[in-house]
Amino acid sequence: MSRFAASLSALLLLHGSVVDRVEGHGHMTSPRSLNWYAAEEGLGGYGGGGQVGVPPQESCPHCLNANEGVCGKVSNGGRSYDPFLDSTGQVMPWITQDTYTEGQVISVKSYLDTHHNGHMTLSACPMGLASTQACFDKEENFLTFVADITPGTSFPMPADPNYPERGMYYGGQGGGIKSFEMLFKLPEGVGIHGDQVMLQWRYITANSCSPPGYAEYFSTNSLPNSFWTSGLTLCTPPYPSDGTRSTTWPEQFFNCAEVAVTPLAPTPAPPPTNAPPPTEATPTSPVSSPVAYPPTSTSGGPGCCSRDFKNCNEQLVGWCSESQANCEGPCDKYWLPNGAITGCTARYESCN
Repeated sequence: MSRFAASLSALLLLHGSVVDRVEGHGHMTSPRSLNWYAAEEGLGGYGGGGQVGVPPQESCPHCLNANEGVCGKVSNGGRSYDPFLDSTGQVMPWITQDTYTEGQVISVKSYLDTHHNGHMTLSACPMGLASTQACFDKEENFLTFVADITPGTSFPMPADPNYPERGMYYGGQGGGIKSFEMLFKLPEGVGIHGDQVMLQWRYITANSCSPPGYAEYFSTNSLPNSFWTSGLTLCTPPYPSDGTRSTTWPEQFFNCAEVAVTPLAPTPAPPPTNAPPPTEATPTSPVSSPVAYPPTSTSGGPGCCSRDFKNCNEQLVGWCSESQANCEGPCDKYWLPNGAITGCTARYESCN
Protein backbone atom coordinates (compact mmCIF):
# COMPACT_ATOMS: atom_id res chain seq x y z
CA MET A 1 0.00 0.00 0.00
CA SER A 2 1.34 3.46 -0.92
CA ARG A 3 1.98 6.08 1.73
CA PHE A 4 -0.92 8.16 0.33
CA ALA A 5 -3.31 5.21 0.43
CA ALA A 6 -2.28 4.36 3.98
CA SER A 7 -2.81 7.97 5.06
CA LEU A 8 -6.21 8.08 3.36
CA SER A 9 -7.23 4.81 5.03
CA ALA A 10 -6.21 6.13 8.43
CA LEU A 11 -8.14 9.34 7.80
CA LEU A 12 -11.29 7.44 6.85
CA LEU A 13 -11.01 5.29 9.97
CA LEU A 14 -10.65 8.40 12.09
CA HIS A 15 -13.63 10.00 10.35
CA GLY A 16 -15.76 6.91 11.03
CA SER A 17 -14.75 7.04 14.69
CA VAL A 18 -15.80 10.69 14.91
CA VAL A 19 -19.15 9.94 13.28
CA ASP A 20 -19.81 7.16 15.81
CA ARG A 21 -19.10 9.52 18.69
CA VAL A 22 -21.37 12.24 17.31
CA GLU A 23 -24.23 9.74 17.09
CA GLY A 24 -23.68 8.45 20.60
CA HIS A 25 -25.77 9.93 23.41
CA GLY A 26 -25.45 8.44 26.89
CA HIS A 27 -24.50 5.70 29.33
CA MET A 28 -24.69 4.77 33.01
CA THR A 29 -21.47 5.35 34.95
CA SER A 30 -22.43 4.28 38.49
CA PRO A 31 -23.02 1.51 39.19
CA ARG A 32 -20.63 0.83 36.34
CA SER A 33 -22.39 -0.51 33.27
CA LEU A 34 -20.77 -3.30 31.25
CA ASN A 35 -19.83 -0.87 28.49
CA TRP A 36 -18.40 1.69 30.93
CA TYR A 37 -16.43 -1.07 32.66
CA ALA A 38 -15.02 -2.04 29.25
CA ALA A 39 -14.12 1.59 28.56
CA GLU A 40 -12.28 1.95 31.88
CA GLU A 41 -10.81 -1.53 32.36
CA GLY A 42 -10.70 -2.93 28.83
CA LEU A 43 -7.62 -4.07 26.95
CA GLY A 44 -6.58 -1.47 24.40
CA GLY A 45 -3.95 -1.37 21.69
CA TYR A 46 -3.43 -3.52 18.62
CA GLY A 47 -1.92 -7.01 18.34
CA GLY A 48 -0.53 -9.13 21.13
CA GLY A 49 -3.64 -11.27 21.62
CA GLY A 50 -6.28 -11.04 24.32
CA GLN A 51 -6.48 -11.74 28.02
CA VAL A 52 -8.97 -14.02 29.75
CA GLY A 53 -11.40 -12.10 31.96
CA VAL A 54 -10.49 -8.72 30.45
CA PRO A 55 -12.80 -7.20 27.81
CA PRO A 56 -11.55 -5.32 24.78
CA GLN A 57 -11.59 -1.60 25.45
CA GLU A 58 -14.82 0.14 24.49
CA SER A 59 -14.19 3.34 22.52
CA CYS A 60 -17.80 4.52 22.43
CA PRO A 61 -19.55 3.59 25.71
CA HIS A 62 -22.37 6.08 25.04
CA CYS A 63 -23.33 4.61 21.65
CA LEU A 64 -25.53 1.63 22.65
CA ASN A 65 -28.74 2.64 20.86
CA ALA A 66 -29.37 -0.84 19.47
CA ASN A 67 -30.05 -4.07 21.33
CA GLU A 68 -29.74 -7.79 20.60
CA GLY A 69 -30.78 -8.94 24.07
CA VAL A 70 -31.04 -6.73 27.16
CA CYS A 71 -27.69 -4.95 27.61
CA GLY A 72 -27.30 -2.96 24.41
CA LYS A 73 -25.29 -2.91 21.22
CA VAL A 74 -23.01 -0.20 19.85
CA SER A 75 -24.54 1.56 16.85
CA ASN A 76 -23.35 1.14 13.25
CA GLY A 77 -22.51 -2.55 13.57
CA GLY A 78 -20.50 -2.25 16.76
CA ARG A 79 -20.09 -4.66 19.64
CA SER A 80 -23.05 -6.29 21.37
CA TYR A 81 -23.06 -6.78 25.15
CA ASP A 82 -25.26 -9.89 24.87
CA PRO A 83 -23.20 -11.75 25.83
CA PHE A 84 -20.42 -9.65 27.39
CA LEU A 85 -17.23 -11.18 25.94
CA ASP A 86 -13.62 -10.82 27.03
CA SER A 87 -10.74 -10.03 24.69
CA THR A 88 -10.27 -13.74 23.89
CA GLY A 89 -13.91 -14.21 22.84
CA GLN A 90 -15.02 -16.00 26.02
CA VAL A 91 -17.96 -14.93 28.18
CA MET A 92 -16.84 -12.52 30.89
CA PRO A 93 -17.18 -13.67 34.51
CA TRP A 94 -19.73 -11.90 36.67
CA ILE A 95 -18.07 -8.86 38.31
CA THR A 96 -20.26 -7.29 41.00
CA GLN A 97 -19.99 -3.50 40.82
CA ASP A 98 -21.96 -2.65 43.99
CA THR A 99 -23.79 -4.45 46.78
CA TYR A 100 -27.13 -3.10 47.99
CA THR A 101 -29.97 -4.11 50.30
CA GLU A 102 -33.49 -4.85 49.14
CA GLY A 103 -35.54 -1.64 49.22
CA GLN A 104 -32.45 0.57 49.57
CA VAL A 105 -32.30 4.06 48.05
CA ILE A 106 -29.26 4.07 45.77
CA SER A 107 -27.34 6.72 43.86
CA VAL A 108 -27.29 6.28 40.08
CA LYS A 109 -25.03 8.35 37.84
CA SER A 110 -25.25 8.73 34.08
CA TYR A 111 -23.58 10.75 31.36
CA LEU A 112 -25.27 12.24 28.30
CA ASP A 113 -22.72 12.97 25.62
CA THR A 114 -25.51 14.53 23.55
CA HIS A 115 -28.62 15.64 25.46
CA HIS A 116 -31.79 14.75 23.55
CA ASN A 117 -34.32 15.55 26.31
CA GLY A 118 -36.10 12.58 27.85
CA HIS A 119 -35.83 10.42 30.94
CA MET A 120 -34.17 7.31 32.32
CA THR A 121 -35.60 4.20 33.93
CA LEU A 122 -34.06 1.36 35.92
CA SER A 123 -35.32 -2.16 36.43
CA ALA A 124 -33.83 -5.18 38.17
CA CYS A 125 -33.82 -8.89 37.42
CA PRO A 126 -32.40 -11.54 39.82
CA MET A 127 -31.59 -13.99 36.99
CA GLY A 128 -28.00 -12.83 36.51
CA LEU A 129 -26.56 -13.55 33.08
CA ALA A 130 -29.84 -15.25 32.09
CA SER A 131 -31.88 -12.07 32.66
CA THR A 132 -34.62 -11.45 30.09
CA GLN A 133 -36.52 -8.40 28.92
CA ALA A 134 -39.71 -10.00 30.20
CA CYS A 135 -38.17 -10.05 33.67
CA PHE A 136 -37.07 -6.41 33.45
CA ASP A 137 -40.50 -5.34 32.15
CA LYS A 138 -42.42 -6.62 35.19
CA GLU A 139 -43.98 -3.60 36.88
CA GLU A 140 -42.82 -4.71 40.32
CA ASN A 141 -39.20 -4.96 39.14
CA PHE A 142 -38.85 -1.27 38.28
CA LEU A 143 -36.95 0.99 40.64
CA THR A 144 -38.80 4.07 41.90
CA PHE A 145 -37.39 7.55 41.30
CA VAL A 146 -36.74 9.36 44.60
CA ALA A 147 -34.79 12.56 43.93
CA ASP A 148 -32.64 14.42 41.42
CA ILE A 149 -29.35 15.44 43.07
CA THR A 150 -27.44 16.42 39.94
CA PRO A 151 -24.69 18.94 40.81
CA GLY A 152 -24.67 22.33 39.14
CA THR A 153 -28.40 22.64 38.46
CA SER A 154 -30.65 25.51 39.54
CA PHE A 155 -33.27 23.15 40.97
CA PRO A 156 -33.99 19.41 41.08
CA MET A 157 -36.26 17.79 38.53
CA PRO A 158 -39.42 16.68 40.36
CA ALA A 159 -40.85 13.19 40.37
CA ASP A 160 -43.77 12.34 38.10
CA PRO A 161 -46.49 10.72 40.25
CA ASN A 162 -48.12 9.29 37.11
CA TYR A 163 -44.86 7.60 36.04
CA PRO A 164 -42.94 6.92 39.29
CA GLU A 165 -40.23 4.97 37.45
CA ARG A 166 -39.09 7.98 35.41
CA GLY A 167 -36.04 10.06 36.29
CA MET A 168 -36.36 13.20 34.18
CA TYR A 169 -33.18 14.77 32.80
CA TYR A 170 -32.49 18.41 33.61
CA GLY A 171 -31.71 21.09 31.05
CA GLY A 172 -33.02 19.90 27.71
CA GLN A 173 -31.07 19.92 24.47
CA GLY A 174 -29.65 23.39 25.08
CA GLY A 175 -28.41 22.62 28.58
CA GLY A 176 -24.71 22.42 29.30
CA ILE A 177 -24.84 19.68 31.93
CA LYS A 178 -23.68 16.22 30.88
CA SER A 179 -23.16 14.36 34.19
CA PHE A 180 -26.31 13.51 36.14
CA GLU A 181 -27.03 11.91 39.51
CA MET A 182 -30.37 10.64 40.77
CA LEU A 183 -31.65 8.56 43.67
CA PHE A 184 -33.77 5.47 43.03
CA LYS A 185 -35.36 3.00 45.44
CA LEU A 186 -34.84 -0.71 44.84
CA PRO A 187 -37.92 -2.96 44.90
CA GLU A 188 -38.59 -4.94 48.05
CA GLY A 189 -40.73 -7.92 48.88
CA VAL A 190 -40.82 -9.24 45.31
CA GLY A 191 -37.72 -11.45 45.34
CA ILE A 192 -35.27 -8.99 43.76
CA HIS A 193 -32.20 -10.10 45.65
CA GLY A 194 -29.26 -12.43 45.25
CA ASP A 195 -25.55 -12.49 44.40
CA GLN A 196 -26.27 -11.82 40.71
CA VAL A 197 -28.88 -9.15 40.09
CA MET A 198 -28.78 -7.37 36.74
CA LEU A 199 -29.83 -3.72 36.52
CA GLN A 200 -31.05 -2.45 33.17
CA TRP A 201 -30.72 1.29 32.45
CA ARG A 202 -32.73 2.74 29.58
CA TYR A 203 -32.49 6.29 28.31
CA ILE A 204 -35.66 7.26 26.45
CA THR A 205 -34.95 10.31 24.29
CA ALA A 206 -37.67 12.86 23.53
CA ASN A 207 -36.45 14.92 20.59
CA SER A 208 -38.35 13.07 17.83
CA CYS A 209 -41.60 12.31 19.67
CA SER A 210 -42.91 13.05 23.17
CA PRO A 211 -43.53 10.15 25.58
CA PRO A 212 -47.03 10.06 27.11
CA GLY A 213 -47.41 12.34 30.11
CA TYR A 214 -44.74 14.88 29.15
CA ALA A 215 -47.19 17.73 28.41
CA GLU A 216 -48.90 17.26 31.79
CA TYR A 217 -45.58 16.92 33.63
CA PHE A 218 -43.98 20.07 32.24
CA SER A 219 -47.11 22.22 32.55
CA THR A 220 -47.92 21.05 36.08
CA ASN A 221 -44.40 21.75 37.33
CA SER A 222 -43.97 25.07 35.46
CA LEU A 223 -40.60 24.00 34.07
CA PRO A 224 -38.71 25.97 31.40
CA ASN A 225 -39.96 25.43 27.86
CA SER A 226 -36.39 24.68 26.78
CA PHE A 227 -36.40 21.50 28.90
CA TRP A 228 -38.56 19.69 26.36
CA THR A 229 -39.77 19.98 22.77
CA SER A 230 -43.50 20.62 22.69
CA GLY A 231 -45.63 20.02 19.63
CA LEU A 232 -44.01 16.72 18.67
CA THR A 233 -45.90 13.58 17.73
CA LEU A 234 -46.90 11.49 20.73
CA CYS A 235 -44.67 8.44 21.23
CA THR A 236 -46.53 5.12 21.32
CA PRO A 237 -45.25 2.59 23.86
CA PRO A 238 -44.36 -0.17 24.24
CA TYR A 239 -41.10 0.69 22.50
CA PRO A 240 -39.24 -2.08 20.64
CA SER A 241 -36.66 -3.79 22.85
CA ASP A 242 -34.22 -3.94 19.93
CA GLY A 243 -34.06 -0.15 19.67
CA THR A 244 -35.96 0.16 16.38
CA ARG A 245 -37.00 3.77 15.72
CA SER A 246 -39.95 5.33 13.90
CA THR A 247 -41.90 8.58 13.99
CA THR A 248 -43.57 7.36 17.20
CA TRP A 249 -40.77 5.18 18.61
CA PRO A 250 -38.01 7.28 20.17
CA GLU A 251 -34.30 6.56 20.11
CA GLN A 252 -33.35 4.47 23.15
CA PHE A 253 -30.11 3.53 24.86
CA PHE A 254 -29.56 0.29 26.79
CA ASN A 255 -26.99 -0.52 29.50
CA CYS A 256 -26.64 -3.23 32.14
CA ALA A 257 -24.82 -3.28 35.48
CA GLU A 258 -23.97 -6.35 37.56
CA VAL A 259 -24.81 -5.89 41.25
CA ALA A 260 -25.66 -7.92 44.34
CA VAL A 261 -28.75 -7.29 46.50
CA THR A 262 -29.06 -8.71 49.99
CA PRO A 263 -32.56 -9.52 51.29
CA LEU A 264 -34.11 -7.57 54.12
CA ALA A 265 -33.49 -9.29 57.43
CA PRO A 266 -36.69 -10.94 58.68
CA THR A 267 -38.14 -9.51 61.87
CA PRO A 268 -37.20 -11.91 64.71
CA ALA A 269 -40.09 -13.48 66.59
CA PRO A 270 -40.40 -12.30 70.20
CA PRO A 271 -39.11 -14.83 72.75
CA PRO A 272 -41.77 -16.82 74.65
CA THR A 273 -42.82 -15.28 77.93
CA ASN A 274 -42.95 -17.53 80.98
CA ALA A 275 -44.58 -16.52 84.23
CA PRO A 276 -41.85 -15.64 86.77
CA PRO A 277 -41.71 -17.71 89.96
CA PRO A 278 -43.41 -16.13 92.98
CA THR A 279 -41.08 -14.05 95.14
CA GLU A 280 -41.42 -12.57 98.60
CA ALA A 281 -41.91 -8.86 98.83
CA THR A 282 -38.74 -7.02 99.77
CA PRO A 283 -38.42 -3.51 101.11
CA THR A 284 -37.60 -0.94 98.47
CA SER A 285 -35.68 2.29 98.61
CA PRO A 286 -37.48 5.58 98.00
CA VAL A 287 -37.73 6.31 94.30
CA SER A 288 -36.35 9.64 93.16
CA SER A 289 -38.36 11.87 90.84
CA PRO A 290 -37.76 11.17 87.13
CA VAL A 291 -35.36 13.46 85.31
CA ALA A 292 -36.87 15.27 82.33
CA TYR A 293 -34.80 15.14 79.16
CA PRO A 294 -35.28 17.38 76.12
CA PRO A 295 -37.29 15.73 73.34
CA THR A 296 -35.42 14.09 70.47
CA SER A 297 -35.43 16.11 67.26
CA THR A 298 -37.63 14.71 64.51
CA SER A 299 -37.78 15.20 60.77
CA GLY A 300 -40.42 17.86 61.38
CA GLY A 301 -37.84 20.20 62.98
CA PRO A 302 -35.90 23.04 61.35
CA GLY A 303 -33.06 20.82 60.13
CA CYS A 304 -32.18 20.85 56.46
CA CYS A 305 -29.73 19.43 53.96
CA SER A 306 -26.88 21.61 52.70
CA ARG A 307 -24.22 21.51 49.98
CA ASP A 308 -22.12 24.37 51.42
CA PHE A 309 -22.32 23.95 55.23
CA LYS A 310 -24.37 27.17 55.51
CA ASN A 311 -27.51 27.33 53.36
CA CYS A 312 -30.59 25.15 53.03
CA ASN A 313 -30.11 24.52 49.33
CA GLU A 314 -33.27 24.44 47.19
CA GLN A 315 -31.79 21.62 45.13
CA LEU A 316 -31.96 19.34 48.18
CA VAL A 317 -35.51 20.18 49.29
CA GLY A 318 -37.63 17.06 49.49
CA TRP A 319 -36.39 13.56 50.21
CA CYS A 320 -32.80 14.62 51.03
CA SER A 321 -34.06 17.08 53.68
CA GLU A 322 -36.54 14.71 55.31
CA SER A 323 -33.92 13.39 57.73
CA GLN A 324 -30.26 13.51 58.65
CA ALA A 325 -29.91 9.87 57.54
CA ASN A 326 -31.15 10.69 54.03
CA CYS A 327 -29.00 13.81 53.76
CA GLU A 328 -25.70 12.35 54.96
CA GLY A 329 -26.35 8.88 53.52
CA PRO A 330 -27.48 8.49 49.90
CA CYS A 331 -27.49 12.26 49.23
CA ASP A 332 -23.90 12.57 50.54
CA LYS A 333 -24.40 16.14 51.80
CA TYR A 334 -24.17 17.99 55.16
CA TRP A 335 -26.98 18.17 57.73
CA LEU A 336 -27.74 21.51 59.42
CA PRO A 337 -29.71 20.49 62.55
CA ASN A 338 -30.99 24.02 63.22
CA GLY A 339 -31.48 25.15 59.64
CA ALA A 340 -29.46 27.75 57.75
CA ILE A 341 -26.72 29.44 59.76
CA THR A 342 -25.10 32.88 59.76
CA GLY A 343 -21.67 34.22 60.61
CA CYS A 344 -19.74 32.13 58.11
CA THR A 345 -18.76 32.10 54.48
CA ALA A 346 -20.39 29.42 52.35
CA ARG A 347 -17.93 26.83 51.12
CA TYR A 348 -19.27 26.40 47.59
CA GLU A 349 -21.61 29.33 47.03
CA SER A 350 -21.51 33.08 47.67
CA CYS A 351 -23.34 34.42 50.72
CA ASN A 352 -26.29 36.75 50.20
